[in-house]
Amino acid sequence: MDPNGNKRLFIAIEVPINTICNALSVLENVDLRGLRLVNKENLHITIKFLGHTPNRLLETVISGIEESSTGIKPFELQIQGLGAFPNLAMPRILWMDIKRDIEPILYIRERLDSLLNLNGFKTEQREFSPHLTVGRFNKNVSKGDLRMLDKCIWEISHLPVSCVKINSLNLIESTLTSHGPIYKIRHKETFDTT
Repeated sequence: MDPNGNKRLFIAIEVPINTICNALSVLENVDLRGLRLVNKENLHITIKFLGHTPNRLLETVISGIEESSTGIKPFELQIQGLGAFPNLAMPRILWMDIKRDIEPILYIRERLDSLLNLNGFKTEQREFSPHLTVGRFNKNVSKGDLRMLDKCIWEISHLPVSCVKINSLNLIESTLTSHGPIYKIRHKETFDTT
């Protein structure tokens, strides 16, 4: 929460730890200096980052989540492979790729953008690329670390595909601390199981 009482919010899909534990094991067992792995309890696929949001808009956001989830059935995603933003030569964000049946995510994102835009939230101008952030690099990544990262990418690419069933969409509050972000689910919208 900022001094004005605004909450730092984002809308996301949670990813259970067990679905990618083999890939995380590979990353935990290498000495990539400067890589800080995401806390396992915080693994998620961000659908829309809202930033500092006034409390008065909380119900509007929740309504947008409910409406954009209407008619969505639980679906399955495959998580496989490792990549980096902005690229593998200068990695800052380490992520796993989302494969298979991403249409529900794209639909939800498009609906959220439309609904929230009507209430003053900005529409993201960059193309939406669903991914699972697993780590962040400090500013300087050595050539040795880049070689080690290449080995990790190769090893993870040969692991079995991780499948995860997606049942809900969450509004998450993020509190930044010196030890990393603390996440709190403010609203959970379960998809239609009928």
